[in-house]
Amino acid sequence: MRQDEHELQKACVNWFGYQYPHLKDLLIAIPNGGKRHVKTAAKLKAEGVKAGVPDLFLAAPVGYKVEANGRKIIEHLSAGLWIEMKTPKGVIRDSQKKYLNLLPEVGYQAVICRSFEEFKKEIELYLNQKRKKDASKETHKNNQNNAKATGKENLQDRRRKPQSR
Repeated sequence: MRQDEHELQKACVNWFGYQYPHLKDLLIAIPNGGKRHVKTAAKLKAEGVKAGVPDLFLAAPVGYKVEANGRKIIEHLSAGLWIEMKTPKGVIRDSQKKYLNLLPEVGYQAVICRSFEEFKKEIELYLNQKRKKDASKETHKNNQNNAKATGKENLQDRRRKPQSR
């Protein structure tokens, strides 16, 4: 991880810990990047380290309760939130694109955050889904509008809402 990405991620993790102290232990860093000795890299690969896995994982499922025939049922919106941290000019590698597209297909949300403000917005949208069922639809719609305005599409614009199970 480059130093500027390191500083961005550090600021985001610190903010999260102060803002959500009851969830701070559920925001987990995935240290896949960085230069390592060849033997260390081989050992980590053998243990299951995968290139391209997002930088952070928020292991806090979100969902909402519905009633059906007098029974309460919990319908999950997402099993957790994966976050890829990038600077505004940071490039998403193919191995990262693979996971950013795969994770939503198996019940998670995955986003790219290029600033502290984006991180805060994504965390708040994700956690507020407990109360606001269509938060991810709003994010998706806003991202589509932004993509049309800039003529650019990024992976966050194509984020898919996980299917209910």
